[in-house]
Amino acid sequence: MNIHEKLINVFGVPVVLARKQDVVLWCKKRITANIKTRVVTANPEILLQARSDAWYHTVVRTADLVTPDGAGVCWAAVFWGLADQSRDVFDIIKLFVSTLWEVVFGNKNSGYFPERVSGSDLLWDIAKLAEQLNKKVYLIGGENGTAQRAAMRIKGECQNLNIQAFGLNHVATPYSVYSLHNEIENFQPDIIFVAYGSPKQEEWINQNMHRYSSIGLAMGVGGALDFIAGNTVRAPLRLQNHALEWFWRLYQRPSRFIRVFRAIIVFPVIILISQLKKFYARKI
Repeated sequence: MNIHEKLINVFGVPVVLARKQDVVLWCKKRITANIKTRVVTANPEILLQARSDAWYHTVVRTADLVTPDGAGVCWAAVFWGLADQSRDVFDIIKLFVSTLWEVVFGNKNSGYFPERVSGSDLLWDIAKLAEQLNKKVYLIGGENGTAQRAAMRIKGECQNLNIQAFGLNHVATPYSVYSLHNEIENFQPDIIFVAYGSPKQEEWINQNMHRYSSIGLAMGVGGALDFIAGNTVRAPLRLQNHALEWFWRLYQRPSRFIRVFRAIIVFPVIILISQLKKFYARKI
């Protein structure tokens, strides 16, 4: 099975459009074969950051798997595919509006959009996979014992899973602090989830994965540990299904306004502009 068969190229980053169950199966084969694997679950914020930061762009682009974590990325895949067949600018504008409308008000099970594969969901699937394969999982990130509480919660669901977490508060940097390095060396995890937020989590994985021979799969999970530990309540499924998770997060943390604005306004506008440029390039 080649899950990289269907891709969307967003700002030079190849995002895989595959079902979550196929992604999990792909991860299982890589873990079983002891192939080192970096996974990035890319939302619009990550892709915009990669677009403006050449070094971070390389980190994301060269990951073994990049999944669409965000309705905006799934929307871009459909919009670009349809707009490439447009005959004039007015068609592109109409598609821009209609596909955005469909993201919010359409039926998410219609198959119109590719499946969203989020870090928050994929973490649970890979943890269950690790339990089946007798692999060890390690969590990094969060403050005030968040990673440890998340580990306890995951352990409650996966009782046979060998899971530990780094509990000390520390500055999120691309390099391991001494105590963290020692814990990883002693525990020898097979799978590691890093919840530093972007871009620091991807930078940490890129800088450190090769240092630890035991680590077979590494993935940045953003705020997933906060959800699992109970620090933050994830948006109700109804809002998630209608691409309104951003509204829930903004309600909980108004300080996220700039990040939300970039994701729901700046990202679609840049996608539209890039499509219009592509259209005019074809006409020359």
